[in-house]
Amino acid sequence: MMSRRHRSIITLLLLMVFGCGGSGGASDDHQSKKLQQALDQCVATTGIPGVTAAVDFGDEVWLGASGYADVDAARELLPDDQMLIASITKTWAATLVMKQVELGTLGLDQTLQALLPDSGIPHAADITLHMLLVHTAGLYDFCNESEAFAQAMSADLQQEMSESQIYQWIRSGEPREPGEQWHYSNSNYYVLGPILERATGRSVDELFYEYIAEPLWLQRSRLERSGALEEPYVRAYYYNPEQATIEDAAGWNRSWDWCAGSGVSSARDMVEFGRALFVGEIVSPRILDLMTVKHAHAVAAQWYGYGMFINPMLEDYGGPIFWHGGDGAGTTTILAYVPGLDVTVFIGINRMDLSDPPPVDAYGAKMELFKRFGRILTGKE
Repeated sequence: MMSRRHRSIITLLLLMVFGCGGSGGASDDHQSKKLQQALDQCVATTGIPGVTAAVDFGDEVWLGASGYADVDAARELLPDDQMLIASITKTWAATLVMKQVELGTLGLDQTLQALLPDSGIPHAADITLHMLLVHTAGLYDFCNESEAFAQAMSADLQQEMSESQIYQWIRSGEPREPGEQWHYSNSNYYVLGPILERATGRSVDELFYEYIAEPLWLQRSRLERSGALEEPYVRAYYYNPEQATIEDAAGWNRSWDWCAGSGVSSARDMVEFGRALFVGEIVSPRILDLMTVKHAHAVAAQWYGYGMFINPMLEDYGGPIFWHGGDGAGTTTILAYVPGLDVTVFIGINRMDLSDPPPVDAYGAKMELFKRFGRILTGKE
């Protein structure tokens, strides 16, 4: 089997040859052209500034991009540009936690009270690590439910928020009963950061580098609480309804998001990680089995495992998929592994409006593009 380092070198060489458009993969030229055409048409018809994508076929990686990373500078978006991945960070966080479960450092039945005794979070004695991972802990989702938090954050987008401040925000709203129902909450995954650091005596950054970035040779990926991105990076455009302006969320401080959504990465890095996780290169087969179990019913036909959604059947891909999306001001992303095709897919768009209705439906554009990729990869289109 070709090493990841050698695969990465070959992919970068292909990118140098083919430039911003699609670079070859295990697909034939016709399929590669269709994937690139899908990106170009998405930009041309939806109003998004740019899109980047990657498909990992196992031995090779197809990379594509279209549109602009920076509209004002007229800089074209490239597949290796760094961008905000938002809640796909949760898959990273769950992977790090489950690696510590594999090593015996953490246990899924440990309570939040035992793991973070000074947090003061309601029902901590009844909340387990398992519940946090599958979003049944009932923690108040201050990020999405608190108007006071939204106002405090918008007043200073560069402010650094401490763990104790975040615990206060988690305590500021009404929690749900632990273990009773699925409720997606960024708070569940924020607390995984301090849990990991207290259990291991090491920083999340160190753990990410040791277990994910270094062995997979990911050059553009990290959790970035400060919000800083490295050039070349993708602007994150969103509509500000109060000012009626298009603004850039790249560079916002992400200390409030941390293990729930502070990740930055590139299209290539994303599919390298996704494939490595699902073929068992990061955690053991036993741990991977635990991560991919349908632990909690989420919405519609979707289930939630550890750090991932599970769709038992997506017709466009002809079978089940394991996936997570990311949606925040200026960015909307999706990472998916399709076991029936043995491919990993990533799509990232540098526009996301939080107003309702959004002037540009970037989320809808992403999901339609993702489904179209499925039809192309299965030969239906």
